[in-house]
Amino acid sequence: MRLRGIRDTKGPNALAGFGSAKGANDEACLFQKLTRTGFGTNNVDHCTRLCHASSVAALLEEVGSGAVSNPLRVVLPASAFPEKTGTFTNTDRQVQLGRQAINPPGDARQDLWIIQQMANGMGLDWHYDGAKDVFNEMRKAMHSIAGITWERLEAEHSVTYPCENEGDPGDEVVFIERFPTQSGRAKLVPAKLISANEKPDADFPMVLITGRQLEHWH
Repeated sequence: MRLRGIRDTKGPNALAGFGSAKGANDEACLFQKLTRTGFGTNNVDHCTRLCHASSVAALLEEVGSGAVSNPLRVVLPASAFPEKTGTFTNTDRQVQLGRQAINPPGDARQDLWIIQQMANGMGLDWHYDGAKDVFNEMRKAMHSIAGITWERLEAEHSVTYPCENEGDPGDEVVFIERFPTQSGRAKLVPAKLISANEKPDADFPMVLITGRQLEHWH
């Protein structure tokens, strides 16, 4: 496998991973695990770190123009939202279950299958049967969702985290009595407004923004 050869000859930091908000929680988790354990590097980022920027914009910010201008050597056709089952979390902390509605077209494959094939090519021995297996592993590592079972998501469709114990209703309000600071009080810092580089004018009076879907926004 070419990625394995690059890692073994040029070192793990010659590789990097970059995730997209179009992937489910389970796919993002497994992809980051692949980058850290298979590639052996912490060079991993996600477009949501730049406040839900598009993957192209985030790549330009993180890696530079070469990330989008260099010709692609390999394209792995993956699955879109209606073609996969997995969990998604929006900004009000609802862990939601998305269910596959149609099959991927042509030679497209499930993202989790592609990630596992890459992992096994890097010398790992992964055998996840699907998003449920990955989510159960996530529960072991993330106390905030430890109480959310796959069966509960199937029955209730969404659960708000933190939910640390099975049967808990989930906390809609995170900080009720104190904040995680030494004093228990929040620290509020005023910020100056940073205007956009290009503002509306007489020739271009409209501002367009990208759309959002329920699974990764409000």
